[in-house]
Amino acid sequence: MKAIYSPTHLTLTAVSAPDPANPSLSIGRQNQPLQALVCWPSEFTNFGLYFKTNLNQADWTLIPAVTNRFIENPLANPQEYFELIN
Repeated sequence: MKAIYSPTHLTLTAVSAPDPANPSLSIGRQNQPLQALVCWPSEFTNFGLYFKTNLNQADWTLIPAVTNRFIENPLANPQEYFELIN
């Protein structure tokens, strides 16, 4: 962000920045009913959302037909792990 000041105005200009190499997941908990909301940046369209319930298992399971916003309702398992895989 670049700020340009004048006596009566402030103009903020977006400057270019490199895209992140890897997306990050944002996971939140919603109540009424209890839900898990998993989000990531929409520009990572070629990534799939995978899950597992045990970090000791080798393989991740693909959650089909998911965009960058996934709501799991109800929470199937209190310990569920998510990963984006390209």
